[in-house]
Amino acid sequence: MRSFALSLLFFPLFSFAQKSYWQVEQTKPVIVTSLFFDAVMQEFSTLDYLTYDLTTGNIQYYDAYKNGLQPVSFDSSKLSEKKEWEVTPKITDGKLKVLIYGNNNNIGFIICKPAGDNEQVFLEKVKASKMLVHQQLMDAVKEHPVVNLPKDNPENTDVEVNLGAYSLRLPRDKYFIVRTADSYQFLSKTGDEPESDFNLFDAGYNHNDSLSDRGFWPVVKEENLWLSIHPYYDWKTKEKGAGGYLLTNSASVSGGYVNMATAQQESTEELLPLVPIFRSLKAEKIGISRDAYNFPGCDSKGEKQTVGALAITLPPNYQVREFYTGGSNFYQFGVMDSLQFSSENPDSRYYPVEELDKNGNRSLSLASGGVYSLKNTRFSTDIGKIRADFEREGISVLEQDDNGILYRYHGSYHLLRYIRKGNTHYVYTLQFKTLQSCLSEFCRSRKMFL
Repeated sequence: MRSFALSLLFFPLFSFAQKSYWQVEQTKPVIVTSLFFDAVMQEFSTLDYLTYDLTTGNIQYYDAYKNGLQPVSFDSSKLSEKKEWEVTPKITDGKLKVLIYGNNNNIGFIICKPAGDNEQVFLEKVKASKMLVHQQLMDAVKEHPVVNLPKDNPENTDVEVNLGAYSLRLPRDKYFIVRTADSYQFLSKTGDEPESDFNLFDAGYNHNDSLSDRGFWPVVKEENLWLSIHPYYDWKTKEKGAGGYLLTNSASVSGGYVNMATAQQESTEELLPLVPIFRSLKAEKIGISRDAYNFPGCDSKGEKQTVGALAITLPPNYQVREFYTGGSNFYQFGVMDSLQFSSENPDSRYYPVEELDKNGNRSLSLASGGVYSLKNTRFSTDIGKIRADFEREGISVLEQDDNGILYRYHGSYHLLRYIRKGNTHYVYTLQFKTLQSCLSEFCRSRKMFL
């Protein structure tokens, strides 16, 4: 939050001839109605320093929590041009007072006291302030309680999975492995949210070497398997501790490294169960394929159904029916600009498909959707073009095969399969509440078109 908030105020470095040197003494909010403005004001601490050029009005800011002596600059004229913030510095009563004006409802001052008469004295104070923060952060790392990494349990990592030039041992049927442009993501099949538990990516460097740039420091090292913390130091309360945890590993492969990393977590409870998986990373091409792991025991069987002129297979507990337009009955579904299905188009048809429970009843927790058809002799497409169109619209596609895609949209999981028979385009699409159920039908329906 600190760096993001300040980024609204800071602009590229300007050179200036005359400087005066200042230390932040206090922030003085006058009117605050925006939580963001309040956060901006609180970003400045008594450990921070400024330089001010009376001739140009330029201010440079030295953040005690940032490494190095390079300051960040913000310029009042540019802020005025953006019409978001106005920054007005003024020296009165031997102090520098910087007015930050967001609007009539968000006004505050940064009040600074003198911090030396020359640059050498000033920079020594800046160094001392940064060293104080750095030392407190390092003490937080040293004082962190001992963490013992769990031993491997073969029952929890019993499937070797081949991921190109490397392999992992994973729990059976726990994750859905998504291949993106630059990484593999590991989504829990039973989780409610689509966030990845961890990801794996290629790079020309060992990812562990760059953790300090993000403020992470290891508290446990097992070769390249690291458990790191994000230490914090509160300059107001003088408290220090861990603000987040990260599990990482790195293995050397031809041409670089393969790196593993979790998202930052608030405690070690979410990370320690992943240690055996991270520990199993090998630069070896062994194990089953990603497809075999994602869809274990895939059953492609189904009962033959007919929708218009198309023969398909559906699970026994799926019901397909006719859709009768008229009155308040209508449908509309778009796949891409040139593939739009609508009850207003005489060349379009819709056949609802519904999943039934064991008693033959519908439920909001079950799958629903249908088969759409459209006669159009001049239009041609394929599943790759459909996927590209979806991704241009910001829809995250999780999987693709020869005729279908699996994606998440508006809190639900969807599958879509496309085929053309003669002059007619067909789309089979269903919506699911859970990833597990969507994966099951995505796999089964791969050969549904007869």
